[in-house]
Amino acid sequence: MSPSVAIRTFRSSLHGFVLYETAGAFQWGADVDRSFDRLVRGFVGSLDRWAEDAAPRDDSAGKGRETHR
Repeated sequence: MSPSVAIRTFRSSLHGFVLYETAGAFQWGADVDRSFDRLVRGFVGSLDRWAEDAAPRDDSAGKGRETHR
């Protein structure tokens, strides 16, 4: 995956979180700051896996098949 896809995904996640927060949609008892921290940490933690997924691999079972993400 290209860096632009990662950036787009992160910006979309942040945008959605901010929209929910400003609309008062976080009405249950969870700490909003902790939820935001988990969102950011979860995304950053996924970047290692993201890089692995982007690397070419020998997938003979999927040969000739196009995948769209």
